[in-house]
Amino acid sequence: MSKAKDRKKGRVEARRKKKSKGGTKAGKLIRKTKSKVKKAVNKLKEIGGFAVLLPFRKPMEKLLSSKGVTPADKFDDLVQQFHSVVIEKKSSYDDPPKPLEHLLPVVIGTIIQAVVAFFKGLKEKKESGAKMSDSENTALDLAETASAEIVDEVQTEAKTQAFEPMLFIIIIIVVIMMIK
Repeated sequence: MSKAKDRKKGRVEARRKKKSKGGTKAGKLIRKTKSKVKKAVNKLKEIGGFAVLLPFRKPMEKLLSSKGVTPADKFDDLVQQFHSVVIEKKSSYDDPPKPLEHLLPVVIGTIIQAVVAFFKGLKEKKESGAKMSDSENTALDLAETASAEIVDEVQTEAKTQAFEPMLFIIIIIVVIMMIK
């Protein structure tokens, strides 16, 4: 009789441990997803602070070209150039771009917010019926096309690999949601 009680006690303890650790399949899946998201965030930090703006590369290049400025080849330089010439409306971009390592995270965040706000403003301008230049229309169309492609990619990825998010795509979706 004591063996039966020991086995029952062992099963009860095992259930308690399972519950306390979130041992259900859903709990394991959630922990695994959180872990992957955390790894992806760290990977994104390694890629570069402006990586979330990659969908806006072509529109930024188009708007810089329309201002008579040759777009920079490196993406980090392009973002800083776009911020200076298009958003801050400086006549030219003479300052050498600062290496990403020398920019404070607050500055990087401010530039990202400014670029997102700029494209959001373009969208609002178009929706209100205000007159827009050809380059603004083209840039907005490019940004919306890139956004749609990313949404399609995310939906496809979600169908093929449920709960295995690719953070890069998630962050881009967050940026897209800011625009919409």
